[in-house]
Formats: sequence, C-alpha cells, structure tokens
Amino acid sequence: MILGSEITLINQAVHEANKLLQFAVASISKLMPLFIFLSFLALLLNGQLKLVFDSWRMLLGFSCSCLVISAFELVLTAFFSKISIGKLIKTALPSVVLAFSSASSISTIPLLKKALEAFGVGDSCSRFSMNFGLVLSKHYSCLAMLTIIIFYHSVLELTLDLGELIILAVSCLFLAIAAPSIPGGST
Repeated sequence: MILGSEITLINQAVHEANKLLQFAVASISKLMPLFIFLSFLALLLNGQLKLVFDSWRMLLGFSCSCLVISAFELVLTAFFSKISIGKLIKTALPSVVLAFSSASSISTIPLLKKALEAFGVGDSCSRFSMNFGLVLSKHYSCLAMLTIIIFYHSVLELTLDLGELIILAVSCLFLAIAAPSIPGGST
C-alpha cells in the first residue's frame, strides 16, 4: 500500500511536469514569430541590411533546393512504381497539406496510411515504410540545422574550430531526434 501511494505521487508529479512542459513549448512557439520579427527589425534599424538579404537569399536557396529534390524524388517514385505523376500528387496531396499546415509530420500518419492503401500497399509494408520515413526525416532535419548554422557563421564571419563543429553536430543530432516529438518543434 505504501509503494502504491508513492507511485501515485510520482505519476502526479510527472503529469504536472508534462503539463508545464506543454505550456512552455506552446508559449515559446506562439512567441517565436515575434522574436523573429524583432530580430529582423533590430538588424534593419542597425543598418545590417546585408545580413537580412543574405538570410532571405539562403532561405530562398534552401527552399528551392528542397523543391528540386522533392520533384526529383516524385519523378523517381512515379517511374519505379509505374504510377502517373498526377495520381501520385492527387493521392499524396492531403497528407502534404496537413504536414505543412499543422507543422507536424506525426499527424499525417492516418492520411499516409490511407494513401498507401489507395496504391495497394499492404498493412505490414505500410507500417514499416512510414516508420522508416519518420526515422530518415530526423537525419535530414539534422543536416538542415547544421547547414543553417554554418551559413550564419559564414555570414557573420565567425570561425568554427573542429571541437565546436563536433559539439554542433552532436547537438543538432539530439535536436533532430527530440524536436519532431513536439508538435511544431522542428519548425
């Protein structure tokens, strides 16, 4: 009986800590656009327009490269699966729209499962492929974070030695693993 009450207290403490963490994450994610706006405003007011333009140029270049890679993967998928690109886009579009509008890749799992069923993919294969895709996305987000940080170091003319680069790579890897489990955490 004594052990049961201690477990109940621990359970309550974990539940309260989880609610506090959810509140903190929700608050930070709501304030993030304001912080970004204030940072760009401070750069503009301090006359550092070059940094602002370099940031937008990097963002545009990164977005274009992601679109090119996605288009290439779409063509390869359509070619190897012998499905028309139009049907592939029509079937996958709801999950892609949900992923971008909700900033959560996890929320797309039911739509992805439905899309895979529409293509005749079996249940065991779809469960494997969706989990495999979620695991691979962590590596891409790690590379994206590293690319952005290294870009800003070069724009600000800061140097990175080997030790700092290793710490940065390990930190980005841990962030890539942890952030997707938080709704909107990887955005």
